Amino acid sequence: MPENTPSKRPISIILSMVVCLLIITDFALPGSPNSEKITNIKRETQTSYNAARRTHTTFQVITENYEFYVDKGFAKDLEVGGSIDFKVSPFFSEVNNYTNFEGETSNFDLRRTSGLWGPLVILLVMLLSFRFKGIKMAVFIAQVLLIANLVYLIL
Repeated sequence: MPENTPSKRPISIILSMVVCLLIITDFALPGSPNSEKITNIKRETQTSYNAARRTHTTFQVITENYEFYVDKGFAKDLEVGGSIDFKVSPFFSEVNNYTNFEGETSNFDLRRTSGLWGPLVILLVMLLSFRFKGIKMAVFIAQVLLIANLVYLIL
């Protein structure tokens, strides 16, 4: 092959880009609306086992068919036995956003990160790999993060 001929694009990069677009589409589509009764609001204090030894509290709403995390401020407005409206994504059946009885809509930060920001950054790395050939390690790390994100969404 002559030196000036562009090399073939690796199938793994193109496949990674397709998966990123699928995840972003899953987050961006409105999803199916649901309204269910809250059976439990689970509050859990988690400790980080690092030098700072900090703790944080997570709130998980449990309904008849779904369990999903909500923000602290949002959880304060909810009551067991009350109703919560939420939208479920079409491909991975994740709760994209939720609305309380007062009409306040929100989405959990981890869902926003795993469904939008993470795949956008990975997609950017994949696109940059076509221009800059020296970022093979960044492509590998991005692909590992994409696989971890996909496992999180599937499970």
